[in-house]
Amino acid sequence: MNKNRVVMGLSGGVDSAVTARLLLEQGYEVYGHWLDIGLGSRGDAEAVAKTLGIPFSVGDIRESLEELVCRPFEEDYLAGRTPIPCARCNPAVKFPALFQRAEEVGAYYVATGHYARILRDENGEAFLYRGESLKDQAYMLARLPKDYLNRILFPLGSFEKTHVRALAHGFGIPVADKPDSMEICFVPDQDYAGWIEARGHTPPPGNFVDAEGRVLGRHRGIHRYTIGIGSAGRWAGNFPAPAPLQGDLSRRAPS
Repeated sequence: MNKNRVVMGLSGGVDSAVTARLLLEQGYEVYGHWLDIGLGSRGDAEAVAKTLGIPFSVGDIRESLEELVCRPFEEDYLAGRTPIPCARCNPAVKFPALFQRAEEVGAYYVATGHYARILRDENGEAFLYRGESLKDQAYMLARLPKDYLNRILFPLGSFEKTHVRALAHGFGIPVADKPDSMEICFVPDQDYAGWIEARGHTPPPGNFVDAEGRVLGRHRGIHRYTIGIGSAGRWAGNFPAPAPLQGDLSRRAPS
């Protein structure tokens, strides 16, 4: 394994593009790798690789993403739970795919544009720390195994996003003004409830009830709510939708 060689996860966004350029400046031999989830954006990633003069390759993760992230994501919502898909994807799909590519090209390191840090103790053992930016993303990386942490680079860990965009402009990176991606990559319009319904599962509407069983109003299906968080959506009540305190599918209130 070449410790001067790194596989860079290129998303097509500004963070990964700047990360790749910083790694080049640090003397690494960078291999760009874009992970295909079936929703496009390859063109942006490929343009970044061309601008930086680094090799570019594509990894198809659609099957593993469906099995290990999308389907469990859907099942969680249908069971009344609210998942964090990135926390599941990173250790189960994304980083395994990047390390697979690293094995193919003989690279010791894998890098991404996450805002997180890896620090080592006096014995050289690697630990994940939060990024110094307000955009900290360590929470979605917390399940990465220790053997991965020893071989991961997060160059943006101490950067603010405004600085990263300024660097992108200075580097002449073609996606310097591309908007940030938000939330769930496989639900591009961010309508996760609509995404679940489009897959053929539409939980029935029902009643909001209080602890005494009194009906407070109507809800639009359990997949649209999170325990402890109120909803800005429409419902048939005379006041804003309450934050559900608990959900019990086995005791669904009569509709």
